[in-house]
Amino acid sequence: MFEGYHQPQHHVAMRDGLPVALRPTLLEEAESDWRSHPRYAGKARFFMNIHRQLIDGSAQLAGALEQLRDAPESEVKDHLRG
Repeated sequence: MFEGYHQPQHHVAMRDGLPVALRPTLLEEAESDWRSHPRYAGKARFFMNIHRQLIDGSAQLAGALEQLRDAPESEVKDHLRG
């Protein structure tokens, strides 16, 4: 866990708007232990993989945008003209 994990913006069980029906499905174990938990399969694994892909994709996008921001304008225009 990281410092501040138990603040509402980081801890899913403390967030406003979490449907009451979802609360019993939250795992009490640390994320590193989820893979061995019997309820971590099927849909849970699927959505964790989707979440990981979104995080990775956003990191790639941020890196590409930083490169674009730092590139000379003429280079960007030439690249866009293809």
